Amino acid sequence: MKPAGGVTVVDIDDDADLQAKYFLRIPVVAVGGREVFEARMIDREGMWKDKLRSMVVGRS
Repeated sequence: MKPAGGVTVVDIDDDADLQAKYFLRIPVVAVGGREVFEARMIDREGMWKDKLRSMVVGRS
C-alpha cells in the first residue's frame, strides 16, 4: 500500500520471512532502502511519533 507522500506500508502477516525480520521491531522506517528507525529506539510513549515526524518533514 502506498499512501500519499511516498510512504510504503508493508503487510508482514502473510510472509513468514518478513514477519521473522520485523515483528518485534515494528514500526520500522526505511529511507532510501536504509532502515533508520525501529521500535527499539522508542524510549517513552509517543516519542516515535516525534522522531518519525522529524525524519519525514525535517522538524522536531
